[in-house]
Amino acid sequence: GLYGPSCLLECPGTVAARCYNHGTCSDGPNGTGLCTCEANYRLKDCSLECPLSPTSGLACGGHGTCTAAGLCECSGQFTGRICEDCETGWAGPNCDRQCQGGASNPCSGHGVCSAGTTGDGSCKCIATPIYFGDSCENLCTCS
Repeated sequence: GLYGPSCLLECPGTVAARCYNHGTCSDGPNGTGLCTCEANYRLKDCSLECPLSPTSGLACGGHGTCTAAGLCECSGQFTGRICEDCETGWAGPNCDRQCQGGASNPCSGHGVCSAGTTGDGSCKCIATPIYFGDSCENLCTCS
């Protein structure tokens, strides 16, 4: 836990937990005192944990990368604090299915999309006035 030519400098963390037990300190007479952190930890002393998914146990839900500040940058169409939700207008376990009518205009603005990681991208059209079609793009003109 000590480093430097005379081993008088202390590695980050506490005496009992160098690098807060989440990394390895470069110690000894030739050491630099820098922590090499475990994959899910950040900062010079490895004290900041990246957000973990409660379901998968993976940092950023396995759908993003953890920044130096310990925040998730989501990939693809994933969003949320731990990258486990789909962006608006996207569906499927991989958030790779656009809602019918397109992600920017789900259900042509006339219905509700089955979105999110458990959704399938299909539309449920509103009844008044009556819209129909896969993406609720058609208005019934019948009386």
